[in-house]
Order: sequence, then structure tokens, then C-alpha cells
Amino acid sequence: MMPPRHCLHLRHAHVYHAGVLCEIIDVQGDRLLARDGTGRRYTLSRFLLEGIPLTTAWLHRLGLQEGERLRNWRSGIAWVLRRTPQGYCLVPEGDAGAVRVQGALPYVHDLQRWHRGLTGRYLTLINDPGPETPPPPTP
Repeated sequence: MMPPRHCLHLRHAHVYHAGVLCEIIDVQGDRLLARDGTGRRYTLSRFLLEGIPLTTAWLHRLGLQEGERLRNWRSGIAWVLRRTPQGYCLVPEGDAGAVRVQGALPYVHDLQRWHRGLTGRYLTLINDPGPETPPPPTP
């Protein structure tokens, strides 16, 4: 059975589940298979995931920084990762006024999805300092 299109972008995304940092390794309908840093596996509902806010520290963990260029592997157009008062976003290179901002990237998995779409490669942790305190649950 093919997973719903809206879930396909979650493969290889990093999320919190019950306060544990996990990577989605497979999508089966509305169920997601994930593993934590120790290799323990979880079956999750896509409705119960906690997004990880995209911060400068997380950019570093992913091996990126503000101003990073991501070249679209199909068109060759470069997009630049910028920080705005609303958070991080992608803008076409040379668009100094950021007139064509391509949406906000509030969560790590949003950046991972865009990175995969633009470059054709998965964005994974490369600078992992180990366990961290997850953000408090949202009310």
C-alpha cells in the first residue's frame, strides 16, 4: 500500500516522540516507523509527532548555516537560507529584497523536506552532540 502523498516527505525527518529524538525511517499509511539514537524502533501515528523548532543550533547539527546555498538539481536555480524576524526561509539567490520568500521553515523537518526537494539528497544529522532537552509540549 502506497503511503499518502502528504506523508512521503516525512521519511528521514527528525521529530520528537514522547520527548525522544527520532528519525522517521519508513511510512506505512498513517503509521510511521522511527528509530532513536540507540537504534530502538517505534511505530508512531503521524498525528502525534512533535516538530523540532528550527534554530541556529539545529542548522549546525545538520551541517548548514545561514546564507547556505541550495541548488535546485533540476533547474540549477540556487536558493539561499535566510533568517527573518519570523524565522528561517528560502529565497532565490539574488533576490535581495526577499520578495519571493518560499514560505517559512519553522521546523527541522520542513527544512529537511525542502532540502530533499531542491538537492535530491536527504539532509541528516552530521554534528550530533548527543541527547538534548526537548522543547516543552505545546498547550
